[in-house]
Amino acid sequence: MNHINRRYIFLALIIFLLLTLTIFWRSQQNAVKDSADDNGSLATLTIEGVAQINSAPTLTATAMALNPVTRTPAPSTPLATVTRTSLRQLEAYSLAPEVQLTPFVRPSDTPRPFVTPEVALICQEGDEYTHCEDLVLGIEFEYPSQWGELTSRLREGGEAGYAYEYSFDNGPVLAGGRSRDFVESRGKILTDFTGFTTSSAGGSICTWPYKELNLICETITHNVVFLVYLPDAAMICSEYSGYDAMVVVALNIPFNDFINGFIFTMNALSQERRGELFDILDAREGETGTVCDEANRDAYDQRMSEIAQELRDGLIAGEPDPMLEPLLRLAESVVFK
Repeated sequence: MNHINRRYIFLALIIFLLLTLTIFWRSQQNAVKDSADDNGSLATLTIEGVAQINSAPTLTATAMALNPVTRTPAPSTPLATVTRTSLRQLEAYSLAPEVQLTPFVRPSDTPRPFVTPEVALICQEGDEYTHCEDLVLGIEFEYPSQWGELTSRLREGGEAGYAYEYSFDNGPVLAGGRSRDFVESRGKILTDFTGFTTSSAGGSICTWPYKELNLICETITHNVVFLVYLPDAAMICSEYSGYDAMVVVALNIPFNDFINGFIFTMNALSQERRGELFDILDAREGETGTVCDEANRDAYDQRMSEIAQELRDGLIAGEPDPMLEPLLRLAESVVFK
């Protein structure tokens, strides 16, 4: 009898062990299946997320991704610093942890600025000069306070790139610049300046903008140049009679993601000097022929040469002409951040 009882007890123990092993094996199989499903969903989300970045202008998504090599969480990439490089990294390494994708439209290869024009310019007015920091250009500079309040406008180019312009309430200054890939279907204007390399094609910055050597070309720093251009009689009497004397501060910003060149320009001659020169040719009437004959052209060029020498002498003596001084002071104040 005791032998029979021991047999039943032994069979019961075997059945119990078999049931325990079966339950453990099934739980392990389910865990593996759940893990595979989770990884499949993650891969789908990652691929779809990258596809939507490339194809759709807007998207909002949150995802957790693993580095494909180490199987550890990838480093965080906040949208506020997303660039063309980081978008390529998303395609290669999948979405980063907790990446929030918000509306992002790129009309060209130039990255879209995250700084709006309303907060791009920070100025503090002083008695004589106003100090400004420009977050788009990455510079600080000073301008005469009498020019009034300064506002800026950042816009997309007609076909590609970006344009950036300044407006002074009372200033006689034209100021603006462009991205290197700026394209717009119209004729060129002075503020279509994209930096020293591209804008000075056919010569150096000292021949910008008309491919003629400027009267004065002074390097303030290697990315800031002070120019004075005075047109000769041939220019004034040509069919392009819009040429005028000008003083220019040209900024080269080659590594800026948005704007690669920027200029400030105003007339280089006083109203008195301009009137004197134009009276020689009577160019204000827009006439050609007798008023632009050889004798009058020679007289104009002679007087312009004398004025040029006066401007040079003033700069050398440290007493710049009143028409040059404001932009010379501005050029010397520019600091790249």
